[in-house]
Amino acid sequence: MGFDITDRGNAWTMVIDASRLGAKQSRIDELVEKWGLTNDDGKEFAKLVGFTIAMDVDKYFVYETKGFVDIQKSQTGFGDSVFEAFVDYAKQGDR
Repeated sequence: MGFDITDRGNAWTMVIDASRLGAKQSRIDELVEKWGLTNDDGKEFAKLVGFTIAMDVDKYFVYETKGFVDIQKSQTGFGDSVFEAFVDYAKQGDR
């Protein structure tokens, strides 16, 4: 049984979790590039998993659409890319 990168949810989940857990950043960056995990693709992934991607000044931010109140009260993630915002969001949940 192999890993199917055409399943965008699996690809995104794998690299987000690997980054969150401290995998080697150069390998993460290589997979993001190889698998085409772009900001536009990340926006599609967000819709698939019930999240919203927005901009706050010059940073992307991500939040779970259901139950969102505001940036101060709800769990959010920020980053220079959609991927980085998802990783930040995942790390917030670890605290």
